[in-house]
Amino acid sequence: MSNEAWLKEHHSQIEERHVLATLKADKGDEAKLVSWSVVDFTEKGDNYATVVTSVEVSYTLRGKEGNVTYVVKVCPLRGLESMKALQEVFFGKETLFYKKIGPLMNEILVEHDIKPLPIPKFFYNSDEKGRELVFLEDLRPKGFKMFDRTVGMDARHSVMLLEALATFHGASLLLNEKISFKKLGERYPYLSMDWYNFSENAEQMLLEMFEPCMQTTADLLHSLGGYSEAEKWVLESKSVVCQKLARLLDPNGPYSVICHGDCWNNNILFRYDEDGNPVEVMLIDLQMSRVASLATDLNYFMMTSLTGEVRKTNEQLFLKAYSQKLNSMMSSAGKRLPFTFDDIVREFRRKHEYGLIFAVMIGFIIMAPKEEIPDFHEIKEEDIPKMVEEIKEKTLELIKKNPLLKSRFLATFEYMLEHGVF
Repeated sequence: MSNEAWLKEHHSQIEERHVLATLKADKGDEAKLVSWSVVDFTEKGDNYATVVTSVEVSYTLRGKEGNVTYVVKVCPLRGLESMKALQEVFFGKETLFYKKIGPLMNEILVEHDIKPLPIPKFFYNSDEKGRELVFLEDLRPKGFKMFDRTVGMDARHSVMLLEALATFHGASLLLNEKISFKKLGERYPYLSMDWYNFSENAEQMLLEMFEPCMQTTADLLHSLGGYSEAEKWVLESKSVVCQKLARLLDPNGPYSVICHGDCWNNNILFRYDEDGNPVEVMLIDLQMSRVASLATDLNYFMMTSLTGEVRKTNEQLFLKAYSQKLNSMMSSAGKRLPFTFDDIVREFRRKHEYGLIFAVMIGFIIMAPKEEIPDFHEIKEEDIPKMVEEIKEKTLELIKKNPLLKSRFLATFEYMLEHGVF
């Protein structure tokens, strides 16, 4: 199926009744729908876990004409058979967050006169089996856009993101005092589902997803030479990645918060002033939200979205900015943070493997030009070995041609070596 036909199939899931319900949720019951159309805005390689598109709407309200655009997320209809169960869980988790968890967190923030979560507004969702949809605020008209993932985020953008992440985590700490994470997990099972437990076949599927990426990384390290300790860690970890993730994501600990879960460059949007300075940040794509250590979010971001130089020279600045914002939030609510800055640093170090695993998993996506990223919906199970080999060859070629990419790829392993991960 061509990319155009694949998108068209998903667009057909969007019906006028969905658009009308969204419009009324946004503008009120008096709003009258005039016309609507699906307009794509994503690029090749963007639709990893869900299909993202938009709907442009014309309406009237109290005699005045108006136009508005909504972002629509559609649960994938096709793709690898082995991925379907995980995709359904991802979609369920994101819907749950926007519809239930996020509003609960925002209620707590409003109670304490703290700004709401830095996430887009939720308007409507359809739970109908086979045509699950979520309609969200379109942030583009406000000027929000993505930072170039191939460059690596600078210190100014990173501090803004980490302060937003602290708001996210702080809101969940306050919520936990009102409704425990345990009760939330019992009430909303999707919150407790994760890579390692989403189905009876989770471990096998996880291996099928992670093992080829880790083997490719080991081969690349071997080809480049001089990284035998890192290569050994990758090879030893590839067959036990499920157990590692289960340990690293264990929610039973004092640092447990509701995490974004997928906090990397492509899931972060910034708004800029006239001089090009970032003035606001938004977190999007909450399909991996979960209860886990706050350090998993910190590691995921800092190991996937920064160059080695930015991470190395600003690590203390980043962690202090995060810690200070978290402390400030809790103080505003009349609460005291149950751990110190030094505790956060130690927990950050304890979760380094988590950041490394996902740096390995999405390394090619981070470094590759968009035209080099495969359309995953077109891949068949039998094509995976060939695809993995092609990705390895392309990544090695990219690294050899571009010294900045090579430096960024190797910097993560050098960092882990320096901090005793292997």
